[in-house]
Amino acid sequence: MRKVQPQTYAQKVEQGREKRAQNGRDAIVHITVKEESTNWLQGCFAERLIEARKVQGVKDGFIMEGLNFIRIRYLEEKYVLLFRESEGVVKKAYKENKDWFEAFFE
Repeated sequence: MRKVQPQTYAQKVEQGREKRAQNGRDAIVHITVKEESTNWLQGCFAERLIEARKVQGVKDGFIMEGLNFIRIRYLEEKYVLLFRESEGVVKKAYKENKDWFEAFFE
């Protein structure tokens, strides 16, 4: 009777890989991604909201303050992206309405 040597977890995993490779199950998938320009992100600002549920409130506030030319895109958690096609618009609006912006963003 042959004595079986105990194997580590890593050895077991490696054996499984070798068996799958022999059976042709370990296929490598190649994905081609179209490269896109990120120039549109220049002049955009990622801001963190004080409260995540206030995204719609911020959008409404921008309209009421006459800043409806600034677009707001919810990203994730408490983050939003502020953008405008024209460069410097968001930065200028922030400088002119700093106190108002600081009421919504950290």
